[in-house]
Amino acid sequence: MEKNSTNLSQSANQSASKGEREWLKVLVLAMLAGAAISLGCVVYLVVGGPLGAVLFSFGLLTCITFKLQLYTGQAGFIESLGLLPRLGLVLLGNIIGCGIMALIVRVSHPMIVPNAVDIAMIRTAAGFPRIFFLAFLCGTIMTVAVKNARESHYWTLLLGIPMFILTGMVHSIADAFYILLSGVYTWDVLVVYIAAVLGNFFGCNLYRPSWIKALQLNPTPKKD
Repeated sequence: MEKNSTNLSQSANQSASKGEREWLKVLVLAMLAGAAISLGCVVYLVVGGPLGAVLFSFGLLTCITFKLQLYTGQAGFIESLGLLPRLGLVLLGNIIGCGIMALIVRVSHPMIVPNAVDIAMIRTAAGFPRIFFLAFLCGTIMTVAVKNARESHYWTLLLGIPMFILTGMVHSIADAFYILLSGVYTWDVLVVYIAAVLGNFFGCNLYRPSWIKALQLNPTPKKD
């Protein structure tokens, strides 16, 4: 009896340890994804325009290539509400990765900090509703682009990413980098950032497979 209790205890400890390692792995991969997106942001702030928007895609391609954990790449593919805490961990890791990159870029590229400040101010002036819907639209693009890129159709990233950047849509992880680089830490910025996170989430889930399948029309059977 005592032996069985010991075995059960050891099994429980092993399961807990495995779970902790899994969460740590997700966090690290999410931090790397945040860093990859931040690199794309740096290129966009330096180059600007359509070319900068296209080059920004490198960050997303990095996430797909190395299977990194990106919030906007995961939000549209969660299979149950029980995975929301994991998605929250991904978001946290992305923000940490952006924060680390922001510290580095403040030293390596101080000339682009004013550009980041401008973006933070534009977001604040736009307000919650507008940022939410701009992020929603971005989320719809992200899910389509990521789904196709996972199937090796990378051209959708090269079209989708410039599309949302050049039209002023909002990507919550890119905005995390811009805000952290800008140094503009106010309640107003936090409010619009929450709008960006929520907008991306709902936009990413617009094309849920179950919803689309339910809406699809069955072909009319042929009559003999």
